[in-house]
Amino acid sequence: MRNETVIGEQMITMLFKLVMSVKLHGQNNKAVRNMADTLLSLLRDYSNFEKFVSLKISDNRFYFQNEKIPHRRETLGFMSKARDFFLQRGIGEIRIDLQESPDHSVVIKTALYLYHANKAEDPFIWFKKKLAFENLFWIEVEKPADNKEASEKSKTPEKVYSISPSQDFVSKKEKGVRTYANAIQSIKMVAEKVSDHSFASIRKTQRMVQKMVDLIVEDDSILMGMSTIRDYDDYTYCHSVNVAILSMCLGLKIGLSRKSVEILGICGLFHDLGKVDIPSEIIQKPGRLTPEETRIVEKHSLFSVTKILKLNAPREIKAKIIRPPFEHHIKYDHSGYPRYNVNKPVSLFGRILTIADVFDAITSPRSYRPVALSPDEALGRMLEGSGTDFDPLLLKAFINMVGFYPVGTLLQLDTGELGLVSGKGKCSNGSRPDVVVIKTDKDKAYRKGPVISLEERDSTTMDYIRNIVASFHPGRFGIQPAEYLL
Repeated sequence: MRNETVIGEQMITMLFKLVMSVKLHGQNNKAVRNMADTLLSLLRDYSNFEKFVSLKISDNRFYFQNEKIPHRRETLGFMSKARDFFLQRGIGEIRIDLQESPDHSVVIKTALYLYHANKAEDPFIWFKKKLAFENLFWIEVEKPADNKEASEKSKTPEKVYSISPSQDFVSKKEKGVRTYANAIQSIKMVAEKVSDHSFASIRKTQRMVQKMVDLIVEDDSILMGMSTIRDYDDYTYCHSVNVAILSMCLGLKIGLSRKSVEILGICGLFHDLGKVDIPSEIIQKPGRLTPEETRIVEKHSLFSVTKILKLNAPREIKAKIIRPPFEHHIKYDHSGYPRYNVNKPVSLFGRILTIADVFDAITSPRSYRPVALSPDEALGRMLEGSGTDFDPLLLKAFINMVGFYPVGTLLQLDTGELGLVSGKGKCSNGSRPDVVVIKTDKDKAYRKGPVISLEERDSTTMDYIRNIVASFHPGRFGIQPAEYLL
């Protein structure tokens, strides 16, 4: 039988010793590598039983997997130093993903950043940024819990486990932002590795998609809000994540199983992987492409397939994620590209990707199209291609999902206010959505106002208080929707 608290004490000891040794001897010291290997060995052994490890500090005591580590006279001084070390860096919890399998160089690099974090103005934020920038996804950190607040809650047992709706939503938003950022890093890392012809595993991508599905099932408004991000400088990666989100939301909407939705999400993330083989001067060209440049760009679907085949992934996974990326530009009536002589209909996943891909693409500013369509204009344009470019039934389901005015549409109201659509509202077709009022301060800068429903009526006349005058793409006003929605 495993003794959890002993294992926890061993992990804390090895991690703290590693940090101190890196400080003294540097990254290439043999003893430092041995310590890293010992810590990794502990983690590998424990991974046979659990997927994650949690080391937490609460009330000045260490907890391992939420079990209090008892004070022992022979280790009390050492554990106190370790506790103070982490708290000085603003760290109250360390979570380790036991499925990540880092090598000793990754662990040593993390330890080095952990030591140097204290030199920053905000050690916690500095260390979090380093983890994200260096793709060190094997470990996550959180700030300490408010012990005073926790002790106050303990006086009212009936509320100990309760979370208010606003607290719960903030927690979901934080998870959404973190998940989106990690998805960007995940696809970037895979793209860079396949571009360099180096080893590219999709295990992180699979876990990332699983987290995304969890969030969508729990509350799809969070990631739908994140999918409004339009990053001009990082377009390909943001576009891939947005397509994955929209595809998974549609997949769940039409009743696909969770496993199918996860595969669909991976297809979305990798559908444009072949663009790493397209010269950047063509991808970012501000004007119209020449016929030859167009032929090169149209090869990216086939390039995506060749890249996916080279990924380090089980054969059965590759078999499921190859076809949809190949098909996402073929169109419902086969009038798109690449052209092939098989009369087989485009797969369900391919048809879903087509809708998500086009919607995100035509609502995103590009170098050759600085003014994008507003989300509601995009739906109108897409309806013109129903039955030719798009599966009509799936397109109808997509429009029902996002509503008449999709999340992220900027509305001009007859009150003179600007409203950013945050949800469909009570009306089933979303024609009177919920909006975040966008206010202007004295410096004419935009700031977030209250969330209101356009269903609100005057109690005397029963007329609607606010009506929609016009809709715009938020980019025309320099507004990034996710900043106001989340």
